[in-house]
Amino acid sequence: MSNPTTATPSLGPLLPLYDTSSGQTNIAWDVDPTTVATDAEGVTHGKASISGTFSSTPPSGVVSTLNSSATPLAANAVFTGTSESILAYGSISVQAYSDVASAVGGLVIEQSQDGVNWDTKASYSVGATTPFQATINATGQFYRAVYTNGATNQTVFRLQTIKEVNASPSAGVANQRVNAQSGDFVANSIVDLTTIITNTTGLATQTTLAAAKTDLDTIVTNTGKTPTSATGTITSIVAAIASTSLLASNTSRKGAYFFTESPAIMYRALAATASLTAYTVQVPANTFYEMPTEPVYTGAISAIWSAANGSVRITEMS
Repeated sequence: MSNPTTATPSLGPLLPLYDTSSGQTNIAWDVDPTTVATDAEGVTHGKASISGTFSSTPPSGVVSTLNSSATPLAANAVFTGTSESILAYGSISVQAYSDVASAVGGLVIEQSQDGVNWDTKASYSVGATTPFQATINATGQFYRAVYTNGATNQTVFRLQTIKEVNASPSAGVANQRVNAQSGDFVANSIVDLTTIITNTTGLATQTTLAAAKTDLDTIVTNTGKTPTSATGTITSIVAAIASTSLLASNTSRKGAYFFTESPAIMYRALAATASLTAYTVQVPANTFYEMPTEPVYTGAISAIWSAANGSVRITEMS
């Protein structure tokens, strides 16, 4: 058996502990160099103690004193926070306020694998007297905040970073993802609706929800497709200085083309009656006009001309 007073202790299982006030990660081990003994297999054991209040569960959110500041900066001065571990956290929330603007991209949240090389950076510009906030996903083992002031001395400066266990990315980022993946978003809605149909009881009938799913399937099927038509109806209307009907209401209408064979201006209205002061669009002499198709207007269309001269050729698609 080894001499307990001279034996070199071997580290046992490492246990991450979190300071309940600061959230800093501390390591406790099961070896105390001052009270050691060796077992039958020759392994030295002991017990260690640390001071403070600790928990094996990280706090839900901890303000970082190492990467927050309220000390105003001189012109072009830089605040550089201290590297700290974020292994136990999912994101970093940052708020900043200053009475003068930062440098361009002056607020930077840096992340690192080793606390030395800061390879991942999220940069932001902070406007004068404009509160700023953002949430950044934690991807590295360490992080720090860096703030570079603009060309004017600050009199007010507040920078705070919070390590969050569970937090979502900034709303702007989430919206960008939805916009960029709108097709997937709609398709996934069908999956969600199918789940509702399968699991919902007492809220709506199966038939009603199934019909809703069918409608949503149709929307997805036709999303991004150009409307088509195999039927075109051609008419010709003589120009007049009184309100004249061009097309009657038609719920099957998919579009319409107009070509004015007239030296006069045509005042066209998406309504049953048109006048020189109440109309939708002015169509110049001898001009081709295509009715917008988003949305397709299916109501009555009328027109009046600045002079009773010529006609308009119309093709209605349905």
